[in-house]
Amino acid sequence: MEITTLTLYTIAGALSAGLSLVLLAFARFRPGTLVAKNYGLALLILAAGFFGFGIGPALPRWVSVIATNMVLLSSCVLQYSGFAAFCAQREATLDRWGWGLVILSGPAFWYWGLIEPNGNYRSAVFSLACAAINARTAFLLLRQALRRAGGLPVWFLALLFSTVTAWMAARGVLSLAAEPAPPEVRSANPTLWITVFWYIVVASLMTVCVLSIEIERMNVARVRAPGAEGAGLGLVEFFRNKLLLLWGAAIVLVFGVVGELGIAYTSFNGLEQARLVRTTALANEAFAQHTLQVTSQVDAILRAVRGFHLRTRSLADTEAFIDALGFDRSMIDNVYLIAPDGRILNSHDTEALGRSVADRDYFAFHRATSEDELFVAPVEIGRVTAKHHFRLSRRLNSPDGRFGGIVLATVNPESFARYYRDLGGGGQNIAALLGTADRKLRARVPEPTPDRWRERFESPLWKALEKSPAGVYEHTSTVDGRLRAYAYRRVGEMKGYDSGADIYLTKPTAPEELGAAIRALSRRIRPEVPAADRLSLNPVTLQLQGARAAVDVSDQECLLLSAFAKAAEHRVESWQLMEIAAGGAEEITKSTLEVQIVRLRKKLEQAGAAAPTIKAIRGFGYQLCVALEVRKSSAGEAEA
Repeated sequence: MEITTLTLYTIAGALSAGLSLVLLAFARFRPGTLVAKNYGLALLILAAGFFGFGIGPALPRWVSVIATNMVLLSSCVLQYSGFAAFCAQREATLDRWGWGLVILSGPAFWYWGLIEPNGNYRSAVFSLACAAINARTAFLLLRQALRRAGGLPVWFLALLFSTVTAWMAARGVLSLAAEPAPPEVRSANPTLWITVFWYIVVASLMTVCVLSIEIERMNVARVRAPGAEGAGLGLVEFFRNKLLLLWGAAIVLVFGVVGELGIAYTSFNGLEQARLVRTTALANEAFAQHTLQVTSQVDAILRAVRGFHLRTRSLADTEAFIDALGFDRSMIDNVYLIAPDGRILNSHDTEALGRSVADRDYFAFHRATSEDELFVAPVEIGRVTAKHHFRLSRRLNSPDGRFGGIVLATVNPESFARYYRDLGGGGQNIAALLGTADRKLRARVPEPTPDRWRERFESPLWKALEKSPAGVYEHTSTVDGRLRAYAYRRVGEMKGYDSGADIYLTKPTAPEELGAAIRALSRRIRPEVPAADRLSLNPVTLQLQGARAAVDVSDQECLLLSAFAKAAEHRVESWQLMEIAAGGAEEITKSTLEVQIVRLRKKLEQAGAAAPTIKAIRGFGYQLCVALEVRKSSAGEAEA
């Protein structure tokens, strides 16, 4: 239920109740009225219906789709009964036709409200029934006006009821032609401020007209009454009635102005809330982009350190490389290399060297997972620094593919919080960075208490994420009990790859980065290799099978070919090939590796591959240029 909708219906209901009290008080102190009492009761029923509409989603379904609609139709019948009594100059009687129409509409509201829910058909039934009842009232008043009875107020009432009749008839026809509403809003009754605005105007004018015709009727009755003094009404009684009409009109005016001010306040308040929601959503988008950029920067540093260490295998050189990176120490506290047994291998703090982090969740994750994934650990207190940090880490692999440790960076949550504060403008704004897997905080403004870092964050956010990766929802804060609007966005969503995308970049993207991604993609795209041109390597029999012949290979040559086949783009660095070719013995030289590559080229060509089979890549290593399939077993399983 929207607060604006509830407020608008509350204003309409309060105005109806206020106008009803004016008319009922007039009828109480002026006995003999014919219209005021019935019209006052009709307004009172309208007030009840408006309140029911406003809180419809919180009520049982049958109340909002059956009872409320029938209550509003009943108010139209009471209005007709009152005006019929005025025109016939008698007491109000039961309107059988009107009440019969209300009763007949009940099954339609029941069927299209509970059995086969259809909000458009319910709206059409209500609108057409209301138009039929109001048309009878408009015809009754128009006929009375043509008899020159009642004067200008009767003409004005006839015009107002004719306008309402035309509007309701058009609404009914349009409801039949409209698209069905979504199931989740079929029991709701939203409204617009302009609708309530004109309702206030029409209801206030009708009330003044009713008071006017009642006072005019009583004046005429006193003139015609037996024993009336002179030829007309005394001046005292005349001015008394005129003053009563003025007071009544003034009270109605006050109610109308208050109602319109309420509409204006609600409208402006709704616009302000919409502006705040848009501002919050834009700030959230900026937070998400900043988080993604920082994460990407830290990940690039981890990849660079890992690549350097794997190439040099020198701890001292890697430490010098880390120091030379010059990253922002207010954001990244340090970058560490962790041994396969969990020991810290590098640190400027001598007390940290050799300490074990084998019990940490990030270490356990990489040891158990062979995939090269970035792991974002929850915030924990550092065992050396005693500060709150969260860790980003990647796995290190040894040359044979086994677990070789990890490389990790400790990130300061305050660096994110500082950005959130600067962009959010302070005040009562709240911003948080959360892990979707463990539902724990990574950063927050205002800063949480130390125990909150370890707790799971319970919030409607998780249900909202199941529906959409980004959006806005409202929720009452558990801290201060205030209703707040929350904008959220999943950071680093990579569903584009699951949908078949080859490149997934976040916006905005620099032209240089886009060009580099396209060039990398073009290197990966190759035409399908015919089966006849494929080579097959059997590690069990140490044979290289091709279209031309089967060639025997040595153990080292088999390992080299397998490394080429498994590598990305079939490219392997020279130092990796040298370690594989050495086979655990003493290190071999580059010239020895070149000799083995020449032998491999000849055997590949003997098996049927076309030259060039292996090409050298300056400053990197070598690349296999033919399609090679490595057999895993005699059962026929293969790896390309």
